[in-house]
Amino acid sequence: MSGSSTTCFPQPSWDPELFLEIVEKERCTYLYITPGMYRQVFSVPNFRQYDLSSWRTCITGSEPVPRATIEEMAE
Repeated sequence: MSGSSTTCFPQPSWDPELFLEIVEKERCTYLYITPGMYRQVFSVPNFRQYDLSSWRTCITGSEPVPRATIEEMAE
């Protein structure tokens, strides 16, 4: 059995659109960002146009997660 992984670190500053571009390009499966960052990602105007089919798991922390954010994660 073999496997591999790639760890992607954000640029010096947070940019939700750049984050989506990296997730799409690198085919990320596990995402670990704060609830506020998830809300920003889901608010990107063309969010649904990115190929995020590799995205399997949302990991978060640092603050309570609003129900609306959880519902967006599930979609």
